[in-house]
Amino acid sequence: MRSLFLALTFLVILTSTRGNAQITWQQTNGPLGVANGNVACMTLEPQYWYLYAGTQGGGILTTIDSGISWQTINNGLTDLNVQSIVGMYPTTVLAGTHSAGIFRTSDHGATWIQCNSGLNNLNVAALAYDQLNNEFAGTANGLFKSTDLGIH
Repeated sequence: MRSLFLALTFLVILTSTRGNAQITWQQTNGPLGVANGNVACMTLEPQYWYLYAGTQGGGILTTIDSGISWQTINNGLTDLNVQSIVGMYPTTVLAGTHSAGIFRTSDHGATWIQCNSGLNNLNVAALAYDQLNNEFAGTANGLFKSTDLGIH
């Protein structure tokens, strides 16, 4: 059976098990207690299936066991209000914050590195990437594009 993850408004992460067109939701063990469980965004790291949850005030949490256990992974983040997050192949994840811009990790969240070169607004509300490895960041000042993970 496949599990789907969803963040709901007062935001607790729930798991859905599909079976015979019926969906049943069960609350997982996380990230309650961190920012009151206020999950703003989620993504999968495609190669190793790490699930990342960005929270409002608690930073980023991850699980590798379908939500049974969660770990906080904020090393290097200077803003714990994470508004957007996107997993890219193979192991790179970008996180957009409320006031410190974009951070990236390529080590499953062990370290986050700020990558804001060219951004003129550090309130990053949306992140995406395309099949040509272009990254996109949506801010209050418009849409920005990077071809090198915001390094230059």
